[in-house]
Amino acid sequence: MNNAAMAPLGTRVATTLSAKTRSGLLVRSALMGVATVGVVISAVLSLGGDNREAGTASGSLTATNGGTHNSAEAIVGTFPPALAEASICSPGSLNSTGDLYLLCTVDSGSALAQSVSTDYNIAFITWVNQTEAGKTLVDWRENERPELITENRSRTAAARIEYRDAVSTTEYANSDSGLHITSSAVFPNAVTAKAFLERAGLI
Repeated sequence: MNNAAMAPLGTRVATTLSAKTRSGLLVRSALMGVATVGVVISAVLSLGGDNREAGTASGSLTATNGGTHNSAEAIVGTFPPALAEASICSPGSLNSTGDLYLLCTVDSGSALAQSVSTDYNIAFITWVNQTEAGKTLVDWRENERPELITENRSRTAAARIEYRDAVSTTEYANSDSGLHITSSAVFPNAVTAKAFLERAGLI
């Protein structure tokens, strides 16, 4: 991962957030322990998030060819209210499509975290790209096993939930907002993963 382009973990992302955002959508370090770091970084690498073209002389996190949501506030602003209120996020670098991604955890004391049963901090990476989200949904419908896919009623958002080799993988895409979410080795089974997505307001 490009260290020059990545803000130090534990640093506040945006100092210009509105009062409403600061109170409900606090954006700060997402990594709460070594286990969570390993989960999140592994997920980033598996998605091609280590984009070596992201770095600039000034260390800017501005995307050159990605989507339009390239600040932490803009990305968190696409979260459903329940997820936004509970999420703690910090910026990563740019992924392979040139989009800024965030490393996030769900506050363990939040109602959302306490509504699902898991032995780990709920950690995920997220970014926004509407075009890529639409492509992802089409790919899932055409190429994935139907039992792995859960869609909303309007078919504008879906989750791909798989449990294999004792590791769960949960992916989410929304073609309306462009929101992508992926999490690995967090939920003990597909039922828990789906319950989290529903209570977070994602599906």
